[in-house]
Parts: sequence; C-alpha cells; structure tokens
Amino acid sequence: MEKKYSVLMSVYYKESPLFLEQSINSMIEQTIEPDEIVLICDGKLTKELDEVINNFQNKYDKLFNIIRFEKNSGLGHALRIGVEACKNEFIARMDTDDISKKDRCEKELAIFNKSENIGIVGSNIEEFSEDVNIVNSIRMVPENNTMIKKFMKKRNPFNHPSIMYKKSEVLKAGNYKDIKYMQDYFLWVDMISNGTIGYNIQENLVSMRANDNLFKRRSGYEYLKIQKLLLQYMKNKKIINLHEYIIYLLIRSISSILPNSIRKNIFKKILRKSEVKWMNIKKTLYKLLSFIPDNIYLRIMFLLKSKKILHLKNPKTFNEKLQWLKLNDKNPAYTRMVDKFEVKNIISDKIGNDYIIPTIGIYDNFEEIDFNKLPNQFVMKCTHDSGGLVICKDKKKLDINAARKKINSSLKYNYFYGGREYPYKNVKRRVLIEKYMEDDKTKELRDYKFFCFDGKVKFFKVDFNRNTKHQANYYDTKLNLLKFGEKVCPPDYEKIIEFPTCIDNMIELSNKLSSGFKFVRIDLYCSNNKIFFGEFTLYPASGFGRFIPNEWDNRIGELIVLDDLMEGW
Repeated sequence: MEKKYSVLMSVYYKESPLFLEQSINSMIEQTIEPDEIVLICDGKLTKELDEVINNFQNKYDKLFNIIRFEKNSGLGHALRIGVEACKNEFIARMDTDDISKKDRCEKELAIFNKSENIGIVGSNIEEFSEDVNIVNSIRMVPENNTMIKKFMKKRNPFNHPSIMYKKSEVLKAGNYKDIKYMQDYFLWVDMISNGTIGYNIQENLVSMRANDNLFKRRSGYEYLKIQKLLLQYMKNKKIINLHEYIIYLLIRSISSILPNSIRKNIFKKILRKSEVKWMNIKKTLYKLLSFIPDNIYLRIMFLLKSKKILHLKNPKTFNEKLQWLKLNDKNPAYTRMVDKFEVKNIISDKIGNDYIIPTIGIYDNFEEIDFNKLPNQFVMKCTHDSGGLVICKDKKKLDINAARKKINSSLKYNYFYGGREYPYKNVKRRVLIEKYMEDDKTKELRDYKFFCFDGKVKFFKVDFNRNTKHQANYYDTKLNLLKFGEKVCPPDYEKIIEFPTCIDNMIELSNKLSSGFKFVRIDLYCSNNKIFFGEFTLYPASGFGRFIPNEWDNRIGELIVLDDLMEGW
C-alpha cells in the first residue's frame, strides 16, 4: 500500500492562530503520517501566526516545506505554486481552519490503492460553528464518477478540504486557476473533463468551520459574476447545455440577492440535509413559471431544450407534433390512463388481469404505510409522476427516511408543470406499492417500449445498461435493428439483444391497447417470458427528445397524421 503523501495548505493574515494549530495537528496525527506538509504563507502574516508556524517547523523540521510570498496573491495562485512544490504523487488538501479525522488519509489512500484509475478522492464533511463536537449540518457529495459528473452540473461535487488527488492528474488538467472563491470548482471541471475519475467516500472525514461569513461570501454581484463565469465555462466544455445554463444562472442569481439569513437557512435546512438527493430545483422553478401560458411556455422550453423554433401552425417533426397534441388534444380520459393505479382498471377491461403487476397497497400519504406488513421485496412509486420511485430488494437494508423524503418530495409536486402535459394535471397524488419483479435469467425487469401510430406498432425501443452507461436500441416489428437512437441514451449497434419468445404477443397487445390514438407509446415488461403492462406514454421525453441522426425527428413525425384534428384550428 502506497503510504507517502504530501499535505498542501495555504494561510494568510486573517486566519486564527488557534485554528491553524488545530488544523496542522489534525494532519500530523493521522494514522498514516504525511511525508511532508507544504505550507504556503500567502503574504505577510501576523506575529501570532508566524509563531505557530515557527513552533511546528522547529519541532518537525524535515516535515515542513514553508513557502512565503511577499504579497497576498489569492488562494488559486497559492495552491498552484503549492501543487508544483509537493514532492509526492499523492497530495492531501487541507484548509487552515478545519480539522481532519485521524483516519482520513488512510481511508483515502486505500481507495487509490484499490483502484489505480481513480485520480481524486474526497469525502462527506461535518460543518460546525464553534464546538467541533456540535455538528450543525452535513455536506454529502455523490459517491461514484457517474454521479459526480451529473451532480457537477448543479453544484460542487467535492468538498475541497477533504480532497486527496494525484499531482500528475492536477497538472495534466492545467492546475488551479487564479479565480476567486471557485478555484476548486474550476479544477474539478477541468480534471473530470480531462478524464480523471473521481470518488467520494460516504463518511464524514473532515470537520469544517461554517460561520456566517461563509454564507456572506456567497452573495453579491462579484460572487454572481464568478458563478456566471463558471457556468459559461461548463457550457463551453459541453458539460451543461444552453437550457441548463439559463436555469442554473437564474437560480444562482436569486440566491445571490437573498438576505444572508434566508440563504443560510436554505443551505442548512435544505441543501445540507441530503446533498446527493437534494430537492429537484427544476421543479421549484417550473412551478414559479406556472403563470406563463402553455403556448408561450412550450415555445420557450422547446427553444432551450431542442435549440429549435417550435412550429405549431404546421408541425412537421415528431417533437413538434407532440407539443401540438399537448395543447390541443385534452381528452379527460387521459387522466386515468397516466394514473399508475387507475390505469390498472383500464388494462383489466381491455386485455385482462393477467397482465397487471400485483398491487400490495395504495396509500394517500407515506405515513399510512405499515412497513412491518410489507414483504421483503417491493416497489414503491407515486401514482402521478415518473420520478417518485423506490425499489426495495431487501427490507432490512431499506433507508426508510430516505424513501420518505423522496416520495414526499414527489407528492408535493404537480408533474404537469414541467412539460405542461395536461393528463397529469388532475391525477390524484398517492403512493402505490407493487410486487417486486425480475427475470430469473437477466436478474432485471427489462421493459420494451412500443411506438404506436393509429393503433399499429411501427417500431420499439429496448433500454440496457441503465445503471452504468444507459443506452437504447430501436427495432422494427420484424426485429431488425434500426440505425437511429437518442442523445440521452445513445444506441450500440454492436449490442446483441436476445428477444423473449413472447415478443410477437407484446406487439399484438400494443396494437390492441393503442387503438384509437394518433400516437401513444405502450410500455410493457417481460419477466420469465410473461408479459406485464407498464404504462401509457403520450409524450416521450415530453416532446423534447433529441434523435441521432436528427433526420429521424422528421421521419417519425410523418407517422403522426393530424390533418383531421387540425381542421379549423
């Protein structure tokens, strides 16, 4: 096991001598001691700070590499010089007012030794004000690299004072930038974009001071300018798109002008409670925009998400026609169709009970659920949306509090707001618990999505690798691979799909269920060669999907014939 590592710290004149002493001691007392501590003195320090540093240097002469600047240059520049000065490949970052747990570096080194591909390791942190034993909040960060890349779009995916990274990876990415406040965030963007793999240990390995000054620094025009610069930087690197850029800039702008007391409460009571599963800020924004008429709202969202003008008078593409149907085909019967519980009665009447996934319970709220009466495995979902889902494979390992937060968050939100999908507007919001199902051979419940036009399946979609690199292929009714896909889950033309023997029956059932619709997608499951109904999908990707190649948006659009509906419109 590699045990040599450097510690990188930077101090300036405003730091507390006591806090600096505590911070350095927490690194010296690590279960695996550091090989060196590089301390950047960023400008002239106070007499008290110099005294603390001199005492450590006298006691641990060979351990410290003290680098002094005549003038304060800023944290970004100081860390840039510090990285270059470190003699070891592994570098542990540490702030001069925080405290590391004694086994922090041992646990981080263990991750590096376990996987040579990882280039940066961090952890969750505890935040405190004065007494380190009184934890005010916990800042949780995403664990694996896939989650980190997704989370990075919205918020900083690492806790800087908890980080250990490879020097070579930092230098390869261009090292720290001389940018105020967000030098770490810019570095993570550069490293992850450059191929560095990250990992966050799901333990609190650092205690971080978080007083009122921390929240004050996150306000004002200067801070907003830096946030705008960061978002523009991520957009240029294609980490976020134009739509995400506008959404996140708007949210951060609002945060910057909020009174400090409100901002503090938001961070402590909302964002710090569950950093990985934090509330979907898009939902809040969509609700705030509910005053905008549907016609105008969809035009705006179509431009932001598809980067195209929405043509409603003469729609041609698949996505344009879905938007037209949203606005003009408001059949009240659709509400029961998209209700995950009520739809079971529709399926029972049309094709029989054999195709319905067994219901364990239906509840008006989470607190009604008696978990003692539930089986060991089950699936919990909200009846009115597509995000309120909890899969339980072992009840003993189920985090009930996390499930409660996720379900309650979904129950509070009207799914209609996001894409203005009328059928969802009046769905009764409830909690549905169903039997857990999986195929004995594949150990998953693979779904097949049949695209139906005027009551006939024209092609279908099969998803795979959902938990790693989500991809999907499209096939015609003769099971021939179609050479197109979606940007969000790109195709793999080399992938060989073993179709179930009931695939023809699935196509036949989809034809029957889609009768009378201009367009509907019928989602079916197959478990041990037995078919189960999933859902009716009236607007795939809410009509904002992006096809590759793009010409398929037009080709599929030709299959939806709206002439009779558009007469006199």
